[in-house]
Amino acid sequence: MAAERYNLCVPRKYESNGEEKTAWEPVGVMFKRDKGGYSIMLNMFPGLNIMAFPPKDKEQAPSTGDTRHF
Repeated sequence: MAAERYNLCVPRKYESNGEEKTAWEPVGVMFKRDKGGYSIMLNMFPGLNIMAFPPKDKEQAPSTGDTRHF
């Protein structure tokens, strides 16, 4: 099964024939991961892969403020 893909875009306002319109400029993609969370890749940072995870319960979160433990 293909990964669930989302296009990441930013709005750009412009005027056409006196009417304000919005164009959506692509800035990257986001994929839903099989193991949970999302993988985000931005065009402005080639080679960088951002991972997004749901927050853990307080019991599971590290008490030292260390954010490297997912």
